Amino acid sequence: TIRVPKPLMVKLSADDSMLQEFAVLDHLHTRHPAKAKQFIVNVEDFVEAKAGEHGHAIFMEKGDINLGACLPDLHRRPRVEQDSIAWTLLSVCSFISECGIVWGDIKPGNFVQFKAPNHMRYFKAVDFDSARKTRRLASSNQLPNISDVYEHGSGALVTPGFIAPERAAALLEGSPIAADSKQDVFALGAILYKLYTGHDLVSPSLLADDQHLHFLAANDYQADLSMVTDRSV
Repeated sequence: TIRVPKPLMVKLSADDSMLQEFAVLDHLHTRHPAKAKQFIVNVEDFVEAKAGEHGHAIFMEKGDINLGACLPDLHRRPRVEQDSIAWTLLSVCSFISECGIVWGDIKPGNFVQFKAPNHMRYFKAVDFDSARKTRRLASSNQLPNISDVYEHGSGALVTPGFIAPERAAALLEGSPIAADSKQDVFALGAILYKLYTGHDLVSPSLLADDQHLHFLAANDYQADLSMVTDRSV
């Protein structure tokens, strides 16, 4: 019998931020192992650099493509397929929130596609270097070295087109903002909007430089939902 090794994806880091990411992944997988296996990429191995050395590596299961690669065309797919994908994304984010984690960087590229035996596609979450514990876990020692606030100026925590208005305002003011699941809800809403309509919630023309931050931080900002013609979504 020839054993064919399954494909893995490897994430490398030269600093200790990966220790925090691994702590989040470990927290999710130990909190609810069955659900985590369904919604979060499985960690096959973690290699920590030796004392005095730099560089860590997380070895994870490899999916097919990420949601960002297929999202632009999904609005043309049958409604039942759209609903199935939307339900998967909602379930993934709900599970992460139930575990007391604010993902902090919800975007299409952080959902990896897998295919079930019946050929139905489903998605798992990947990339938690921006994740933070919520304040209800602030006293928990399960997630060492993970801050419960987003410090301003950290580019890793900002994805144009999916940043919440309150985070945009905090960045422009140069102030930190507490981790809040409402920020994840906004980002997920932007993904679902494009899933069903094929349009971006924030116009791509505003994403250059900091224009999108000023646009979102405006006191009178309201999401334009005019493209949602089916109110049952």
